[in-house]
Amino acid sequence: MWLPVGPRAAVPPCSIPLPRVTLSACAIQTVNSLAHPFKPYTLTLRPHPKLAMSFFGRAPQAPSGSINPQQIEMAEAELSMISDIFDRIVRSCHSKCISEKYAEPDLNKGEGVCIDRCVAKFFEVNAKVGERMQTMGGAAQAGGSFGQ
Repeated sequence: MWLPVGPRAAVPPCSIPLPRVTLSACAIQTVNSLAHPFKPYTLTLRPHPKLAMSFFGRAPQAPSGSINPQQIEMAEAELSMISDIFDRIVRSCHSKCISEKYAEPDLNKGEGVCIDRCVAKFFEVNAKVGERMQTMGGAAQAGGSFGQ
């Protein structure tokens, strides 16, 4: 699978198994159009430093010869989920903030502010939904009914 990154078209994926990374464990960074004039906004997902430390061998790891197919499947599913979220953000915020008639190649100030707010709201709502789902799941495990 190839992923779009920055102004370049695509970058090949890593050929080594990666640790499980969730959106809550990633640092999200948007880059404005001044840094990348051909791609106004870039989403960068970086693993949390503690996860990166264990990935680079500072914490115990399984032997390199034993690659668990289930872990690979989980990593692929998670990458697919992250790609899906990114695609939904791009589609949603583009349709809300950018008109269909382009007057200039770069985003104007209003479009840039709208994109920033749209992405921020998307992640804020995503975090709130995740927290709510965790509390509902914890209540259901403790013997309560789901959804109350």
